[in-house]
Amino acid sequence: MASTWTPVYAPFAGKIVASGRTAVQGNYVHYRANHDSNKLMRFMHLVQPGRDIGAVSQGTVIGYVGSTGLSTSPHLHVDISNPPHSIYDINQFIDPATYNWLWTKPNQPPPPSGFTVTVTATCYVRNAPRLNAPLSGSRILYKGDRFTGVEVVSGDNVGGNNKWVKSSKGNFCWSGNLSY
Repeated sequence: MASTWTPVYAPFAGKIVASGRTAVQGNYVHYRANHDSNKLMRFMHLVQPGRDIGAVSQGTVIGYVGSTGLSTSPHLHVDISNPPHSIYDINQFIDPATYNWLWTKPNQPPPPSGFTVTVTATCYVRNAPRLNAPLSGSRILYKGDRFTGVEVVSGDNVGGNNKWVKSSKGNFCWSGNLSY
């Protein structure tokens, strides 16, 4: 079990080969490690669809823990399989406890260096990039306030803009009221 919005990091340098949403997997990322590209790793039940398809470095955030799809509580579902990678054939799965995670020791990634964000209009600080998410941290930032942003993420659409900025404290503000 893990808390909602806990970051999910790429365990190795690799490639996201699929990202989206299904009724069973919820929001997901399908990933292949460069050193073991025959295996498919699936990270499922994420808060929102994962990153775009393409190469990622070890330690890159590829999603956030959630409870979407066929799930009853927030957790990170990770499975590893051999070809042809059907989620319905249990004989293809590899026990993650026996997988060689130490091929290269995945260290906790360093904290992001961040970027300076200036508030241009009143911004309500939320604990997720959603309009109905509870207020968080200092709750309201005012024009001229500044904070350190670490990532721009997709969230609720406000007036045609679905981009939110995640702060170094893990809170979110809608990007329409920010300059960065």
